[in-house]
Amino acid sequence: MDVWQLSDGDSVTLTNRIADLPSDFELHPLETKGSLAYWMMSRIKEGYQPGEPVDGPNLWRVLAGDVLVWGGAQRPGASGTEGVLEVVIFVEEALVYGEPIRMAGPFPAFGGFAEELKPDQQDAVARTMSVLRTLDPPRTLSFDEEWKLG
Repeated sequence: MDVWQLSDGDSVTLTNRIADLPSDFELHPLETKGSLAYWMMSRIKEGYQPGEPVDGPNLWRVLAGDVLVWGGAQRPGASGTEGVLEVVIFVEEALVYGEPIRMAGPFPAFGGFAEELKPDQQDAVARTMSVLRTLDPPRTLSFDEEWKLG
């Protein structure tokens, strides 16, 4: 479980499309399947030499069955119930990434809590957790626990 607190100017993207991946994210050959595996094989034949899989505090490799709960204040284009704006249940692998990354001391960070949560923020996190506890089990699961796009 992870919680990201977003600040003004932060953005989060949910995607399983190559075109939407961040420019500094290099998909590793072991992270592809289906049509993307064929695309990756052609890249390797052309000389692509992959490094280690990319990781970071702003990346979440979503597996089928994972759940994202978006909480916050209602506003135009984002309404919900009791502070929960949206519940997303993933039916296939995807990447969730946040931008921009800031430095927290010597380390890069995204969405961390800068200070102790205020009472209304604590209530919002508690409501989000309550929603998670009431959800039915997902209908789709990633059985091999290996994240792959394609």
